[in-house]
Amino acid sequence: MQNRSAGSLKNLLEDKIAELDLRITHLQAVRSTLCSHHRNMSTLLTMDLSEISIIEREARCLVTVPIDRETTFEEEVELITAETEKYRLG
Repeated sequence: MQNRSAGSLKNLLEDKIAELDLRITHLQAVRSTLCSHHRNMSTLLTMDLSEISIIEREARCLVTVPIDRETTFEEEVELITAETEKYRLG
């Protein structure tokens, strides 16, 4: 009986570790998104908006996902992350 309890506890701990790993991955994706928004905001705050100029850049891939007003920020991040991984965009 004691061996069975130890096995159950081991399985429970493995499950909790896996859940925690998923949560950490999710939080890292949220952090990355927030850092990107922060960089963009910092750039916008220091830009000279009194003139328009054309700047050539390398082509980039764009990920779009369907969202609506009821989609939470976390859901948006998960959708974008899943779509990015789907096409291996990095």
